Amino acid sequence: MPSANAGLPAAALWFSFLVSLLVSIAALSKLRPSSLDLLLTRETFFRVLTTGENVFANAVLLARNGAVLVESAELHLKKIDGSPKQFPLSVVYVGEKVRSTNIMAEHFFYSSSPLDVIAGDTTKRVLYLGQMRDYAAFATSVSEDFEKWLASYKADRGLGMPNAKIEEEKAREIVAEIEPKVRDYVSQFMSVLQIEGGEYTLTLRIRYRDPAYFLRFTREAASSVAFRVASDIKERFRDQIRTALMMYASATLDGQVPNVAWPTYAPVEVKEL
Repeated sequence: MPSANAGLPAAALWFSFLVSLLVSIAALSKLRPSSLDLLLTRETFFRVLTTGENVFANAVLLARNGAVLVESAELHLKKIDGSPKQFPLSVVYVGEKVRSTNIMAEHFFYSSSPLDVIAGDTTKRVLYLGQMRDYAAFATSVSEDFEKWLASYKADRGLGMPNAKIEEEKAREIVAEIEPKVRDYVSQFMSVLQIEGGEYTLTLRIRYRDPAYFLRFTREAASSVAFRVASDIKERFRDQIRTALMMYASATLDGQVPNVAWPTYAPVEVKEL
């Protein structure tokens, strides 16, 4: 018995084959990949940690038409007025805001990797912490040197013993001794800080793909904010760092667990672009 396709032109046979193939692929996978909407919010600020200046960037991610696999995240900071300058940043922690006993939420970092899966048609708020790539190592070295000096001073003076109370006169003597050293470390730390007064843009770029799509390719989503940093930012950080180091040293030498507020600066005139 002759085949049902007998007598059909070769082109028609190929067309029939391709249609069947596409139908089979569509049955196994969707034809339109998922996409990611990204919004970097105005809630952006700087905080000086033991690694130097760090940028806290809060973003909202929305997955459309299915789940999205986030593969990488990059932060780009630029000074756009006067002498333009770029500040290479490394995203070192990824986290979120969590409820606390205070009226304001706390920050919780759950990973050092931006790799994540966002369910389809859902939103997720993510906090990215970026540190100055070229200066973090030196800032860490300065911080570690201060810790070593403080531990050595504490041991030499026999301080921090359980239930040992430092008398007022001795406390004044200790403050007079550690203040010059604190000023020295403040100067070293200030030499690492790069942010100065001016106009800036901060851009978040996320590379992602659809994990269920039959073609494996990566796409990119980006969002930016613009803001202004006050001209006295260096002086503010200098005062805050000195206060933080003195409080840290005093608590450590007194045998207490230091609870120090890290120097923080929130830029002004923040605009979501």
